[in-house]
Amino acid sequence: MKGKDFLQVLSTGGPDSAYIRSGYNRFTLNELLRPFEATAVLCGWNYHQPFVVQGVNSIDANQLHAFGERYRQLIERYITEGARVLERLDTSTHS
Repeated sequence: MKGKDFLQVLSTGGPDSAYIRSGYNRFTLNELLRPFEATAVLCGWNYHQPFVVQGVNSIDANQLHAFGERYRQLIERYITEGARVLERLDTSTHS
């Protein structure tokens, strides 16, 4: 599996402000995901920043649908364009 792309897709119940050092969870999302990044590096995978939907406890059905649509588009573009689509995630902020 060496050389494969590694992408996590996750949601948080709390808002992004909960995932800062002074926030409710005391750690950034990237800090919490470090063991997954370490595993990817150990296995020789191409680690990419995750596709994240934060604050799902307070979003409505339309917003959830919009995130689902963005994820669907990401997967479709990954299939047709390859890893460069994931590299764009690496330079964007978590959504």
